[in-house]
Amino acid sequence: MNLPFSIASGLYVKAMEKYQDEKLWEMWLSVYPQMDKDSFVSFEQFKLNARKQKHTKRSEEEIIKDSNNILKSMKKRGA
Repeated sequence: MNLPFSIASGLYVKAMEKYQDEKLWEMWLSVYPQMDKDSFVSFEQFKLNARKQKHTKRSEEEIIKDSNNILKSMKKRGA
């Protein structure tokens, strides 16, 4: 394919959004049977809630420490 990067990246983003929507739909379908008239959440609202990301502020040192702990635990398992 000889697409300009801006078009190719746009197509990729659109494909990822579609993929995420499909996964969210499957998640919504799995909780739908437990919903009643008081707890019902539309798919659109479910999708909005799922896409809200909570960011925590962590220092670079905390991230590196966590990464090192993960690597140590992987070495202990023989991974």
